[in-house]
Amino acid sequence: MINKSYLRFLPNFLTSLRIALTPICIYLLISNPDFRHLALFLFIIASLTDFFDGYFARKYQTVSKIGSFLDPLADKFLVVGVFVSFFILREIIDIYILLMIVFRDVFVTILRILMQSKGKVMVTSKLSKYKTTIQIMIIIILFLNPYFYTLNQNVLYYLALSMSILTFYTGLHYLVSNFKQLKILLAHED
Repeated sequence: MINKSYLRFLPNFLTSLRIALTPICIYLLISNPDFRHLALFLFIIASLTDFFDGYFARKYQTVSKIGSFLDPLADKFLVVGVFVSFFILREIIDIYILLMIVFRDVFVTILRILMQSKGKVMVTSKLSKYKTTIQIMIIIILFLNPYFYTLNQNVLYYLALSMSILTFYTGLHYLVSNFKQLKILLAHED
């Protein structure tokens, strides 16, 4: 039987594990092509922690402020870090794709920090969860691409471009969904 008092730390532990695995994954991906399979393995483990940290936080009712802040930050750190790596390696990800992803994530992070600093909760959407799933799928395909090279490179590029447009759109969706609260917050700043 698992001691339930330990379970309250599990979600934040999983989020912290994702943060810790990210630079190792990036280093392995960039440093040596022979480590690519190990980098993919770490990426998959890190991605799974994204699912399980939220699952355990809800299941054991251990949602915390620090976890609510760190979880999306850890997601962005992982996904943006790996996309930057593929950009550096000149594999499919070009500057336009990268800028849409980075701009959206920086914008949403600033919005989240602003709202949390004022005690407000940012409205999220299922669309953003789908976006993350699609990003993870594209990243896995990019990892596997040199081994199989089954997808036409133009097709892979347009898949990545479509994913980046969806990513950018979710940033706009966050802005629209939270506009009323944001407007009230900014009005109080005057």
